[in-house]
Amino acid sequence: MIVRDQQIRWTWQRPWLHKWPVGPFLYAWPDVGPAFVSHFIARPGIFRSLSRSRQDQWSARALRGTGAGWLKPRVQNIPISTGRSIDTATISGNRLNLSLSDGTQRTADHIVMGTGFRIGLEKYGFLSPTLLTAIQTVGGYPRLSGGYETSVPGLHIVGAPAAWSFGPLMRFVAGADFAARAVAHSVKARLPETVRGTVSSHVQASGVRGGA
Repeated sequence: MIVRDQQIRWTWQRPWLHKWPVGPFLYAWPDVGPAFVSHFIARPGIFRSLSRSRQDQWSARALRGTGAGWLKPRVQNIPISTGRSIDTATISGNRLNLSLSDGTQRTADHIVMGTGFRIGLEKYGFLSPTLLTAIQTVGGYPRLSGGYETSVPGLHIVGAPAAWSFGPLMRFVAGADFAARAVAHSVKARLPETVRGTVSSHVQASGVRGGA
């Protein structure tokens, strides 16, 4: 295993900090982010009201590369090299020769590269160039209103692309509840009064609570 960072950070190294009675005071239920910061991340409406510098700082701490604590025992017998990356990979018969950034060589049967990804709305091929031009973005992320609406009226975006506006929780399934309620509330507010009652009935039947 080759890791670019200088060290591997593992989650849940002190399990008792995440459990009752200490856990609820330190971490919100989605358990995304460091102690205490987790409570702000779990409340996207509050998180987006913080200063941009604070949002960026806490987002970086919440999303930095980590390994799940329960995986640590499984890799204890696997050689792990930190602080280096793969410069080149060449085929040699049925194997691969790797040249690392520290000048060393490795040989492998297969390579699985987990490099992460960057959000870039311009990469979404299903959006027309005209539409992309009309959507205000920041570093590839769409700039969203409180109802997840872009600068194009009626166009809402949820999921990971909403992380710049609503924080790291949007990158996790746990953020779907807040996003669904916010979008439903925003769409409902645009509808004629005669239609809102029908929408409210469907929303309640689906288990999505009104309001954002």
